[in-house]
Amino acid sequence: MAMTMKLIHVPPRYFPAISGAEFYFMRLSELLNDKHDVEVHTTNALDFRAFHDPKGKVIKIKEGEEIHGVKVFRNLINHEPLEILEEFHIVMKEIDEDGSFTLNDLEYGPFSSDLRQSLQCKEPDLVHVTFYPYFNIYVALHTCMEKSIPCVITPFIHGENPRYKHPSISLLQKFSKILACSPSEKKFLIRRGIEPSKIHEITMGVDLHQIKDYGTSKFYQASRIPREKLIVLFIGYKNYEKGAITILKAIPRVVKRIPQAHFVMIGPPTKQYKILMHQLEGYSKYVTNYTPDNLSGYLDPIKLGALRACKVLAMPSRSEAYGIAYLEAWAAGKPVISSNIPAMRDLFTDGIHGRQVKFDHPKRLADAIIDVLSHEEKARQMGNEGFRKVKQENLTWKNVAKQVEGIYTQLARA
Repeated sequence: MAMTMKLIHVPPRYFPAISGAEFYFMRLSELLNDKHDVEVHTTNALDFRAFHDPKGKVIKIKEGEEIHGVKVFRNLINHEPLEILEEFHIVMKEIDEDGSFTLNDLEYGPFSSDLRQSLQCKEPDLVHVTFYPYFNIYVALHTCMEKSIPCVITPFIHGENPRYKHPSISLLQKFSKILACSPSEKKFLIRRGIEPSKIHEITMGVDLHQIKDYGTSKFYQASRIPREKLIVLFIGYKNYEKGAITILKAIPRVVKRIPQAHFVMIGPPTKQYKILMHQLEGYSKYVTNYTPDNLSGYLDPIKLGALRACKVLAMPSRSEAYGIAYLEAWAAGKPVISSNIPAMRDLFTDGIHGRQVKFDHPKRLADAIIDVLSHEEKARQMGNEGFRKVKQENLTWKNVAKQVEGIYTQLARA
């Protein structure tokens, strides 16, 4: 007989905060809440700046908050140095006997004594956290060690990013189970001393039925982009890490060859991105920008319509744990362009499901975009292969939730 569990999910932020990690927990929480008692305990941060700066954007705390049937408990972040040091000492004194956690790790935050106290008041069967190197993972681990209950982590390791090479990564060994998104993430963890038996590989997912047949009319009405334009879509943080800066640098070369090209950039902007947009001058007319302020969430009609209207999704990141946006593009039957990094080589084959290029190389990126836009039949074949991959490998959130539930059940019964 299937057991009903009391589960707590602890992301550093939660919807309406937007990134892949938040979406991951949002879909897990919603799907598992049908069978189990799921609560989300998080901070009140809306943007990452709020983790360490009181001027960052925050979400108003509401008593009894529920999102799509899931109870959400938001907690204030501590910004005073003495409060941070006190919280650090309370949480880490039993976790980090070897001093792996350094002062450099303090910069990430978020520090929240309210979050720790919120968790201590609960009696769950299991806690699941994300993502390294943010401090909420240690708060949850500390609580689980005190209560002698399992603590699972999905760390979302981006192996090419220097911040994931800190000594504190060895502390992941203390979690009951580590859920890696890809073979390359698992290998990265093993190379850094994590016991292989601790690691279980589970991919990300997509809501296939909500994307594959979605119409484009709302997107074209809202964007006013002529339908004859060849749309190149980007979804993610508009920063160097995600490749948005490289895309802007590639635009002049692309539109000189293909004047009908148009770039739709969806995601939160950064200062560097805004500066470069201004420097594009005459080329800025080839770009339409959307931010979370313009959209209603992960499955916003404009975003879904853009996925269906585009010719290719380009997200040439420096590093990825997995890349949910690629699955969304394939669900819409579109090819993708990524950087040639280990996680992407795990995910798809260059020339079959899309293209892979060297990171931070505007010329090569531009040439890949030109190639896809110039060969309509080949692009259609790659998009179809991506769609086939999603279906054949069952890369859906329902399947992800089923696998994660299996891990929970195994640990709760142990």
